[in-house]
Amino acid sequence: MKLFARAAVAALVAALSVFGAGVAHAGATAAGAAYSNFDAAGEHTVVVLPVYWTAPDAQTTTSLRALARQMGDYWSEQTNGAITVPEAKITVRDWMSIADPVTCDRDAIFYAALGAANERAGAYHKHVIVYFPQTAYCTWKGSGSAYPEYEGNIYHSVYGWMWINGYTSVDVWAREFGRNFGLGSARAATCYSGATQVPLSDTCSTRDGYDYDLMGADRGGDPFTLNTALADRIGLLDPNAVRTASVGASFTLAPVSSHTGLMAVKVPLSGSFLYVEYRPRVGRDANEPPGWSGVQVRQRDTWGYFSRVLALNPDGSDGLLANVAARVGVGWDIPGTYLTLVVDSADAAGARIRFAARPDSTPPPVPQAPTAGGTATASGTAQRDGIIGGNLYVNWPALDDPESGLAAFHVYVDDTEVRTVGGTTFASDLPALTPGAHRVRVDATNNAGLTTAGAETTFHTEPAPPAPDAPTVTAATHGSQLGGELTLDWPTVAGGDITGYQIYVDEALLDTVGPGSSRYRADALPTGYHSARVAAVNALGLGVSSAATGFWVDASPPPVPAAPTVTAAVQQHGVLRGALQVSWLSVNDPDSGTVAYRVYVGDTLVADAPTAGNPVQVNAQPSGTYRLRVDAVNGAGLTATGATTTIRVDGSTPVVSMPTVVLRPGTAAAGTPVTITASAVDTGAGICAMTTTVDGRVVGTGSSGALRVNATLPAGGTATVRVTARDCVGNEATATTPVTVSTAAETAARYTSGWSTRRSGAYAGRTAKVSARAGAVATYRFTGSQVAWIGSRSGTTGAATVYLDGKRVATAQTRGRTANRQLIWAATTGYGRHTLKIVVNGPPGRSTVVLDGFITAHTPQGR
Repeated sequence: MKLFARAAVAALVAALSVFGAGVAHAGATAAGAAYSNFDAAGEHTVVVLPVYWTAPDAQTTTSLRALARQMGDYWSEQTNGAITVPEAKITVRDWMSIADPVTCDRDAIFYAALGAANERAGAYHKHVIVYFPQTAYCTWKGSGSAYPEYEGNIYHSVYGWMWINGYTSVDVWAREFGRNFGLGSARAATCYSGATQVPLSDTCSTRDGYDYDLMGADRGGDPFTLNTALADRIGLLDPNAVRTASVGASFTLAPVSSHTGLMAVKVPLSGSFLYVEYRPRVGRDANEPPGWSGVQVRQRDTWGYFSRVLALNPDGSDGLLANVAARVGVGWDIPGTYLTLVVDSADAAGARIRFAARPDSTPPPVPQAPTAGGTATASGTAQRDGIIGGNLYVNWPALDDPESGLAAFHVYVDDTEVRTVGGTTFASDLPALTPGAHRVRVDATNNAGLTTAGAETTFHTEPAPPAPDAPTVTAATHGSQLGGELTLDWPTVAGGDITGYQIYVDEALLDTVGPGSSRYRADALPTGYHSARVAAVNALGLGVSSAATGFWVDASPPPVPAAPTVTAAVQQHGVLRGALQVSWLSVNDPDSGTVAYRVYVGDTLVADAPTAGNPVQVNAQPSGTYRLRVDAVNGAGLTATGATTTIRVDGSTPVVSMPTVVLRPGTAAAGTPVTITASAVDTGAGICAMTTTVDGRVVGTGSSGALRVNATLPAGGTATVRVTARDCVGNEATATTPVTVSTAAETAARYTSGWSTRRSGAYAGRTAKVSARAGAVATYRFTGSQVAWIGSRSGTTGAATVYLDGKRVATAQTRGRTANRQLIWAATTGYGRHTLKIVVNGPPGRSTVVLDGFITAHTPQGR
């Protein structure tokens, strides 16, 4: 038998296996806390997963279910039904093949079984039993994971795991089920005093699992009863089923296997408990050895999960605990106590036991003279004359009776007994006494009933003033904690001949104020826990203190918050637009806690945020550069100024220039070809997009602050050209210009000789003027700021000289790939009345010039 524990747990198990008398417990605080919350009661589910890696053994789902059923019935019996395993909650799977684990790797076997069965692991009230044919890989018969309470809370998810190495005895199954509740082994102790074997001593050896108990070594059959030391540890004993021993107390123990009545008497020792229980050879315990039948004692470390049975009747013949049960009528002096355990009788109904005092014919030692005192402080006359007052008390030096121990101390004042306290108590209060001198002594009585009168002392008592109410402490800096200068307030005391009040802070006398005072101001205190009280003092100098008022002072600001993170719905290249999201890392004030944060833009408070208010939203800011910070406020109202984050905000629109529209060479068959140029600047986030539209139709886009687009305007009328610029955080601006276009037929010009009319469907209006004569002139007068000549290109067309308002401005070459209705040449001039003259250059043959019409245009900026 072994207890499954991972590497960290194994060390704990090994440490606790050396179970000497009075062994120190490991992790008492943590285990104790877990124990107080332990709750194994209720229905439990059992899932049996039979697996093999060579071949199944003879067990069937029916036989394995029977074993699970017997295991559940055992635990229901042991707990009087607190733990049950209903038939409907027992599942046994068919045999499943898994990979050969090669070694006794419990984890590998368990997870392989879960995977083969598609089963979830065990839980608090679910036990998964992996059964496999007996293998030499594993040297144990069964193993179980311990409830985390036993494991020191190392593996919280390891609930309800069990392994059975091919054994079909119920005691193996039931024992490993107990492991899931955190139970350790039931052991046995062999103790010696010198060469003599004794029930208990400081020199003991422990045999693991030797006890005839459920958690002891399995013996291939029905389980023995679970001992009360372990049952009590996991909360399975009813409070009325266990009592604590005391001198002179008698008890009748019911057989443990009956699970009724008084099942155990507990004897506290240093670091451990003894459990006295009655185990006759009946029921489940019928097969224990004869020398075990009767009253037995087991020891358990105070917070431990292991027990060990003691040999109460050792004969030393084999050292293997042949005689565990106590003999009737033979007392055992329990080490570390003044108790003698005596079994008066034992039968089927129960065992009658008592805890007798040790034989003692010697009275106790003489108690030394006690010291009398009072809760009132003494100064002045009272201090000089040794006068005491207030609530009176007396204490005396510790005393013990080496033979039978002390049962009680009796306190006498003026030869009248006024108090009786236990033999391990060395102080007592005194009743109210008349003013004046008194005598006091303490007498000691041992557990044999013998009494020794103590030495006497005298004292003088006088009335003390009434106690003031505890002061109220406030501070100049208000918060959930205090900081800065403190103010103590208290109600004045009526009567008692009060002459003043003494002010104590941290038990140091700060000052004394007059009888009419009810307020005192104290200087600021350092960070930490402090107390304040007020003592009323009478004319004799007796002072009675109020209760102390405890308070925490935080004189230090919280840690400095790191620079916040600032984001916005729109942000690009470190520039933000719109509402701001400000987030920050929380800081912890170790003294009074952080209670709030304050968000600043520059030096302006823009948000007060509770500790759970991170992040906060801040309204959009105008364009500019800002420094943001988050200050932390602690429970004392002290503030730490946070580090700053610098941001740039762009809430301004770009500046867009008026678009320029210029006639350009190109086909005029579908409209008027133009070039549109525009620019935009943005000093904040920069320009990220520009768009040009003509009468709402997009004709060009760009991603910088300059845009040049070739587009086509309608052949006549006014078109609207709009340029929209958007900066990198979404601010937009537009610029719009109207463009008026006029188209004139070639007939609008005047021609010299040498021109003829050519007719074709390829020309606008189905006619055009042509000339190949050098010097032939066409003159066109127009009003506007732009003009263009529409003509044709071919392999036989040639050049012409262009004059504007009498000045030669260009030589236009029309030779090229054949195309009609082409804008051959265009120019821009000031708005007004102008004359365009086109002169054919010649020579004959390849110098034909075609005039198919004219285009004029103007914009507002061109007027």
